[in-house]
Amino acid sequence: MADSQLLALIKKGVPQWNAWKAIQPKSLKIDLRGAELRMALLKGVDFSEVDLRSADLSYTNLTQAYLDSADLEGAYLREANLRSADLRRTNLMEADLRGVNLREAILDNTTRIEPKWRLIWEILNQGASGRDLMGIDLSYGNLSFVDFSYGQLTYANLSYANFRDADLQYAILVGADLRYCQFSGANLRGAQLDGAVVEGTIFNGAILPDGSLYS
Repeated sequence: MADSQLLALIKKGVPQWNAWKAIQPKSLKIDLRGAELRMALLKGVDFSEVDLRSADLSYTNLTQAYLDSADLEGAYLREANLRSADLRRTNLMEADLRGVNLREAILDNTTRIEPKWRLIWEILNQGASGRDLMGIDLSYGNLSFVDFSYGQLTYANLSYANFRDADLQYAILVGADLRYCQFSGANLRGAQLDGAVVEGTIFNGAILPDGSLYS
């Protein structure tokens, strides 16, 4: 389990942690398994090669973090911000990635991550305009600001996904599961929603299929 002295050092701040880690021998195995770091401010932290299995990093700011070769198997990363984080050779299998921000995160074929989340990362960073995503599971994905215009999302599972300020103009969402989706500020002009499941869905400030503004 996580060493209490290491946790105390992290809580002193990222500069102190990174300075300490920089002088450690490569052979040192840093054990932060099960660490409680929920909602921590860890922008730019160096967790490369650190054992973070089952650690709680929910709602944590990990922007520009160095997580290359880190082991995050089974870690809790719900709503964590991993923008521009280095995830090469990182193990994210069985991690809770619901709502995680993967915009501009660095992944490659050495990153161990479930196919669903690799696809969400790909869509988030490359867009999905005109793409055929029929029946795909994007539930709990953080897909804000993504271009889905003219996309095929028939029968897709989009429940609990975040489409805030996304472009969904003329997208086909026939029969899609939109339960508890976040569409605030999204553009749904011309989108087809026939048979879509809408329950607890948020449309505040969204442009609806008929061009009207939801208020």
